[in-house]
Amino acid sequence: MKAKVVFPALLCSGTLMAVLAGCGSSSGSASASGPVDITYATWFENRYPVLEKLVKEFNATHKNIHVTIEHEPATDSMLTKLLTELSAGTAPNVVGQFGPWADELAHTSGVLILNNFIKQSHYNLNQFYKPAIDTDIIDGKVVGLPADNDNEMIFYNKKLFEKYQVPFPKPNWTWAQLLQDAKALNHPAQKDYGFLTFIGTTEGVVTRYYPFLWQLGGNIMNKSNTKAAFDSPAGVKALTFLVELEKYSDVVARSEYETPFESGHVAMTISGSWNPLAFTQDHIDYGVAPMPAPYPGGPQYTVAGPDINIITKSTPAKEKASWIFLQYLESEKSAAAQAALGHLPFRPDVLNTPIYKATLKKLPALKAFAANEKWARLRPNFPEYSEVSQDIGQAIEEALLHKMSPAAALKAAAATADQQLKQGAP
Repeated sequence: MKAKVVFPALLCSGTLMAVLAGCGSSSGSASASGPVDITYATWFENRYPVLEKLVKEFNATHKNIHVTIEHEPATDSMLTKLLTELSAGTAPNVVGQFGPWADELAHTSGVLILNNFIKQSHYNLNQFYKPAIDTDIIDGKVVGLPADNDNEMIFYNKKLFEKYQVPFPKPNWTWAQLLQDAKALNHPAQKDYGFLTFIGTTEGVVTRYYPFLWQLGGNIMNKSNTKAAFDSPAGVKALTFLVELEKYSDVVARSEYETPFESGHVAMTISGSWNPLAFTQDHIDYGVAPMPAPYPGGPQYTVAGPDINIITKSTPAKEKASWIFLQYLESEKSAAAQAALGHLPFRPDVLNTPIYKATLKKLPALKAFAANEKWARLRPNFPEYSEVSQDIGQAIEEALLHKMSPAAALKAAAATADQQLKQGAP
């Protein structure tokens, strides 16, 4: 994990006018040349109307800045699109990106490093969940601020557990218990399955493998992120467990997402804090449990899923306006409005706001996800991460489809990854 940079306590209030008055900006009145126009691009779908409202409120109270919000699809090509726009000089001023890309963004010339703005405004980075802000700091460079915060747990269908008389998972359960439960809940003749297993090379597949690797003491990369480490004995044992679990699973392409669980015919799935609302709306009577440990009392690591908002380089006026807007996006009020839709907030003080307390009452599973932050670990940040992730996804698919043994699949993936790392080295 990258070293954390600690700056002095926040002096600027998160309120709209105080951000302007206290952080060295001009007053709310427009200048003679008119407001500074900036664009904000986000991939968020269900919270887009809320973000539109927040942008409208910001524009109404910041007469010297006008923000135009844009929506773009959430795909693995989002980074490529941004890099193309940076080259063409058409990139948004504030833009959301996936967390695992932070290292590449930190080394991209068109991305503004925020250290100077943070130092000048005494901005407090400790107001965020640690995994959320640690994602944004690469070798001491603050490349952005949190856009989202997630971790993964196991969702289980209570009705299927009751139908097959299987006790609900306990918080301190183990791999052996998960395997035993999946076997007891697997009834293909009735189109009921014990577990949902994904295949494919996307990030959603590999993040379901990482916890098992970490719990055994394994790592994705070596300490310097220069060589693959996932083909270790721990990595092989973790993938071997998933292959064993596949016997009692409905195996689907990642593109299908959680559809089988949402249909009510899959008893358990690994998913994130973005899904309590969706599963509730699908009328699934579900519960959540932490990731099982490899042995009694063992670690229950899970994947942290923070994403980031960055500022792109432009003119001094646009960069300053973007920083003011970004602080507004990260404020408690804004964070609470976004999380109230049914998400885990990226700052813990949101948990005590009235608007989010109402959300917790409707979606109590989010309390468990908040408590699960203690087990959340970050994926490594290095420029070739996306390519290495795809290599791991390929290995997982080869093993789950019984085309290669876990050991052979991981060995082949590690060799490919190491070659990619050599090609990317300076």
